[in-house]
Amino acid sequence: MLTYSDRITPLRAADNAFFITGGTLSPGAASYVERAADSQLYDVLLRMDFCYVLDTRQMGKSSLMARAAHRLRTYANFSVATIDLSGLGQTVSADQWYDSQLVSIGKALNLQRELEEFADAHDRLAPLDRWKRAFTEVLLPRIETNLVVFVDEIDYVRSLPFSTDEFFAGIREFYNRRPFEPEFNRLTFCLLGVATPSDLIRSDETTPFNIGRRITLTDLSEEDAGIAVLQTGLSRDDRVGRAMLHRVLHWTGGHPYLTQRLCEEATRIGRDGKRAYTSDAHGVDAACHTLYLSKSARDQNDNLRFVAKRIEESANPVEAVSQYARIRRGEKVRGTGTEPWVDVLRLSGIARLVGNELEVRNEIYRRVFDEAWIEANLTPDELLRQRHAARDARRRTLTYMTAVGAVLALLVLTPLSFLLYSKNRTLDSQQRSLVDVTQMLRHRTADLQEQRDRQADTNRQLAAAGKAKDAALAEANRRAVEIARLKQQVETQKDTELRDQWSLFSSRDLANASRFERMRQPGFITGSLLLSIEAAGRSPSAPAYTALVEAMQLAAPRVGTSHPWQIQTGSVGAALSGSRRYIAMWNAAEGMCVHNTDTPGTVACVPLNDASRGAVDDNGNRTSAMRAQRTRACPVRRRARRDRQAHLQHGREVCRLALGHGVEPAAHPGPGDGKPGRRFRSERAAAPRTRDRLA
Repeated sequence: MLTYSDRITPLRAADNAFFITGGTLSPGAASYVERAADSQLYDVLLRMDFCYVLDTRQMGKSSLMARAAHRLRTYANFSVATIDLSGLGQTVSADQWYDSQLVSIGKALNLQRELEEFADAHDRLAPLDRWKRAFTEVLLPRIETNLVVFVDEIDYVRSLPFSTDEFFAGIREFYNRRPFEPEFNRLTFCLLGVATPSDLIRSDETTPFNIGRRITLTDLSEEDAGIAVLQTGLSRDDRVGRAMLHRVLHWTGGHPYLTQRLCEEATRIGRDGKRAYTSDAHGVDAACHTLYLSKSARDQNDNLRFVAKRIEESANPVEAVSQYARIRRGEKVRGTGTEPWVDVLRLSGIARLVGNELEVRNEIYRRVFDEAWIEANLTPDELLRQRHAARDARRRTLTYMTAVGAVLALLVLTPLSFLLYSKNRTLDSQQRSLVDVTQMLRHRTADLQEQRDRQADTNRQLAAAGKAKDAALAEANRRAVEIARLKQQVETQKDTELRDQWSLFSSRDLANASRFERMRQPGFITGSLLLSIEAAGRSPSAPAYTALVEAMQLAAPRVGTSHPWQIQTGSVGAALSGSRRYIAMWNAAEGMCVHNTDTPGTVACVPLNDASRGAVDDNGNRTSAMRAQRTRACPVRRRARRDRQAHLQHGREVCRLALGHGVEPAAHPGPGDGKPGRRFRSERAAAPRTRDRLA
């Protein structure tokens, strides 16, 4: 929503003409700062209420009136007339004074000719009666809109040679006729000037002027929404303008005229085309000293001369100056009383009302109207009386403070002493508790330190044990590697011995029957011995292998093992499962011989002649003749008859799988002479033990 300030067009000719002082600001002035009084006055007049703006000089009353009149004409479609009593003269008669007012109203409303004709036709009437009848018979009948009449500079009525009490009484009469004559609801007045409501009607026989709403003018402040326009005029830089405005308000206290004038002086352009003062706070101080605080400024500045004159020409200047001296010293002086000096100080502008107390209006007035000025405006007797009064006041204050101090000492210090005594006892108890806690903490700290020392020793011992353990593990690993190496050497040596024994075991009879060769490694994971067998000149048949398995099974109990013989899958040969090492040999003379290498001299042989081999058919099934022969030759097989068929069947299956893989064993050296079995036993008995040799 646009405000009134946003709707009007600012009038700004040049930077050096931004600030306007010494007159009424136009509604579109760029340096006009809108205050709360603007909206308050406009709202009151919209409701057609009687009102008045009474304050000290150069507070912006006329500018406020011009702005309100412009808003009423432009936006409310009101008829507005303005009467400036300072322009009617002081050496005039009552007839001239009232007729001049009608002329001013007629010019503003374009009814000058009608009002002049009415005045000429009724010249025999009293001036006030003619003035009132002009409103009722000419103005209100010809004006259809609401009519607002501003009467400015009403304080000039005090210098007229006749009484003006009836003038303000006539205005009050218009207000009182509203309930009986509705057309007077379209007429209202706004009075402005340096006066109080009691100054308007001075006669005790006339009813005081007690109608209307009072509009209070306030000084400018940095909290006002429109104060930013002054920053724009002070500097184009917002930061510099804000600092300069803050310093300006420090000196002027927000007084409208003093503020505008100091801003204008701070931005004044010298003859050289440059600013006469620096564009900062120091420049504002220099401009303020030149404009207000210098000796010549106190005698030449219109505002300062008005303040001094208003006080000096009052009914009781000594009383007013005395009260100002109290306010300047910082004493609390109430400003809501009915004493004449209160109105004198307020209307002169030297003091303002803050709450219910008076204070010096700004720093400029405090510096100009100082102690020297106060003493100059007081009589010697009054000055001496004030000094004595001040001294007596100080004495009374000192006495009063002493008495109050004694009472306080009696009423406050005694309970306070008791509280302090109780507090001291509590503090002593707390101190003792603190000492106990400190000792306990000291013991606890010693225990913790001892625990930390023990823990450190334990950590050192653990570290040493860990190092010893690591060394032991390293030594064990080294020994394990050495044992593995020695074991490998033993195995290699055993392998060599077994090969040698194998060569001794070979004979001429075995050369034509078969060739044997050990596998590359004599020991397996289970500790068993695996042999590869190949018949001489041909691959062994299934019946031959079946007979071989049977012979090995018969020989197993004789060499200290109860495990059955099995055909190893994936190789051509036979293996005896167990935890010992064995050598199995087969020839035509003695059959299958099994030798236990861990028990020297333990050899078992089972005959496998041509008749026994022939007793097995090509399918691996044993004939009845074979069973009878074996029953007579080996009673042990009779006890194992129940398990024979299962072993035979398993041997046939494994044999078929072994023959199916087609493993080709390596060739064995040439044949030997004699009886291999006997020679093997004799040579094996004569040979040194492998275990003893390794030991």
